[in-house]
Amino acid sequence: MSTPAAPTPHHGLPGETRPALTGRAPAELPSGSPAAWLLLLVPALVFVAEPFFVAHDSVGRGNSFRDAPFALIVGLAGLWMAVTVGRHVLSAALAGIGGVGLVFDAILAPHEYFGVTVTEAVCGVFAVVVAAIAAAQSTS
Repeated sequence: MSTPAAPTPHHGLPGETRPALTGRAPAELPSGSPAAWLLLLVPALVFVAEPFFVAHDSVGRGNSFRDAPFALIVGLAGLWMAVTVGRHVLSAALAGIGGVGLVFDAILAPHEYFGVTVTEAVCGVFAVVVAAIAAAQSTS
């Protein structure tokens, strides 16, 4: 009959820590620029606010079909800049292009309600300004 093995010094003895837990703390994850996180407000505002203003006819449907892709591009570019590390000039350019698309849509497309025009214009200008700030933050 064999005898049980003697316990090692790190088998839960009081007052001792395990060697694996005394190593270096892991580095913090990058949190992205605050401007990139602000770009996520554009699709949130467009997708939440516009159903209250958009007419339930072909003009309103056309407004929604034009606004949704621009807002989605701005949001995805902002999300990419917020969660990844490095320079984000292309993502900032895509967010800016989406914002310019929203502004052009506000100026050139027919609207039945003024609220849709204001939502598109405000979100578009906000996206262009914040995309420029996010591009400046990511290059430094």
